[in-house]
Amino acid sequence: MMYSRNHHNISLASCDDFKIIKTKKQPILSYHDHIYPIDNIWQENVNIFWDNHVKINPNLFDAPIVITMVDNVLNSDIIDVTTINYRHVYAKHHAIDSHHAPKFCSIGVAAILSCHDGIIIGKRHKNSALLPSYWEFMPAGGVDNNHMNKKNNIIHPEDTILQELHEELCVIPIHHISYNFMAIVQYHYKPMVEFLYRIMLDMPFQTIRNKAILPEHDDIMLLDMNHNNLHHITQQPMVPLLHQFIQQKLSQSQNHRGVN
Repeated sequence: MMYSRNHHNISLASCDDFKIIKTKKQPILSYHDHIYPIDNIWQENVNIFWDNHVKINPNLFDAPIVITMVDNVLNSDIIDVTTINYRHVYAKHHAIDSHHAPKFCSIGVAAILSCHDGIIIGKRHKNSALLPSYWEFMPAGGVDNNHMNKKNNIIHPEDTILQELHEELCVIPIHHISYNFMAIVQYHYKPMVEFLYRIMLDMPFQTIRNKAILPEHDDIMLLDMNHNNLHHITQQPMVPLLHQFIQQKLSQSQNHRGVN
């Protein structure tokens, strides 16, 4: 069975929790190797907060994370970025000392993952540091500078999303994958913008479920785009991006029935 790019209609609209920024092409991430200025009071508060949380969750890892200013994302085809240690991003997610907090946002990637039967979503680990046991689009993750072209200092977030796909499912041969950039998601409730992709897998869901290794999720589920299970999933905790997508699908279904 050949996969049709239009097999599942995908659309997202802005809401109170986030803004969808559609661009003609994917913006370029231009990396600059400089130290982001940090307030001394903020640094001290972050270190205390981080040390306390590492005692509770020793899996937290203070890796460099790609960041930028929000205005850069909204107004340019080229986004200037640098890196900062994850502890600062983690602290901003928890709204620690907002008075002294630096005004950056982290850069992430996420994908709406389709297969022959529908859209695949994942349930975050119950021990996740953020939003445990929430359903979300998968794969997703933070961008780092490991996928940077050393010649021109350009970071390629599409390489990050494909890496996340292999890390989160671990079963997909590259020749079964096609993908395209969709939009940028600017979140209002957390200091992050995400490059959103659509990834299409040329295989049925049951094949993926049978072979999947899930290092970052407790479970995966197929969203039936005929709306057979959408009402059920709305009763479970989920991230706002997924919630908005499902509500749109349910609303479209009701409108369609009303017309008929």
